[in-house]
Amino acid sequence: VFRRSAGNETMVFVFNMTPNFYSYYDIGVPFDGEWAEIFNSDKAIYGGLNQFNGIPLKATNNPLQGQPFRITIRLAPFGALFLTHVDANNRDTKEIKENTTAKPAEETVEVNLNKDVKIITNKNRSMS
Repeated sequence: VFRRSAGNETMVFVFNMTPNFYSYYDIGVPFDGEWAEIFNSDKAIYGGLNQFNGIPLKATNNPLQGQPFRITIRLAPFGALFLTHVDANNRDTKEIKENTTAKPAEETVEVNLNKDVKIITNKNRSMS
């Protein structure tokens, strides 16, 4: 477990280098509030079993590992987990301005949906 900060952004990185799955694993964090998972190598899209922390995790005022707060996470075997601190008081609330400089596309392409489509995979791709 290690932490990196830049400006008011703080992230915690957790790596499990063992074959053990931890359904309740406590880690120390520097701030109270919520922590959101932004990457989990155990998600199905990465070939994992989808054992991820889906909702923001609430820190408790219970020191651990030299940090004033702790959160409990699910940690997959040989997995990596990236968390970011969610600070509701400091969220970037910049107004999104309408893009008035948008230009129309220079070229349009018609697609024939009745035509056969060839799926290219590594099995049938030539590697020359």
